[in-house]
Amino acid sequence: TPEDGAEVTSVETVHLWFTQVPQDGATTVRVVGADGELVAAKQLEQDEEDGTYFRLPLEAAPAAGSYTVRWRSMAADGHVVRGDFSFTVAAEAR
Repeated sequence: TPEDGAEVTSVETVHLWFTQVPQDGATTVRVVGADGELVAAKQLEQDEEDGTYFRLPLEAAPAAGSYTVRWRSMAADGHVVRGDFSFTVAAEAR
């Protein structure tokens, strides 16, 4: 989350779920603005109880605009998978 194509008013954390538990330390997630700049984020966290769930807390909620979440991971069998999804942060109504 946010879901692909979603329009949101704010994002503080990006959440990802995988269909199986990836290899330890083999998952990366980046949030990139339309200008190609990385959104500052804290360390990627894997849930201790559900190893398929990851969260990426952002340093600050990104400004209004379009963003792409790019992720890469490695399955237990060594198969590398990657993908991306986009969302938009809407400007606040005045």
